[in-house]
Amino acid sequence: MRIEKKLARLVYPELRFGKTSLEEAKKLVKKGVGGFCIYGGSRDEIIEFTSSLRAESDHRLVFAADYENGAGQWIKEGTLLPNNMAVGASGDPEIAKRKAVITASEAAALGIDWIFA
Repeated sequence: MRIEKKLARLVYPELRFGKTSLEEAKKLVKKGVGGFCIYGGSRDEIIEFTSSLRAESDHRLVFAADYENGAGQWIKEGTLLPNNMAVGASGDPEIAKRKAVITASEAAALGIDWIFA
């Protein structure tokens, strides 16, 4: 693999619904980006974008999102969960585990691979 391709895979531009079009994102996929960091969008929009872009790519794309308070932090169909300060203040590790499981399962259903928290 050429160095340009390797470097492109390290790039993860934002994909902001209402700002980034599917066509713009497809152009970036053709240039070899490693994936996208998704902001906003509805459940259906995110699923459509992740599926379309993966079908367009010749390599495995990684989609990331900032769902530190659950998917509901960015999308109305997701579950909005307590912030990490509140979870820590509870003193109950089971609450943290449940938050992680809910967030991971909702993200996976959307095609999101990587959660920033």
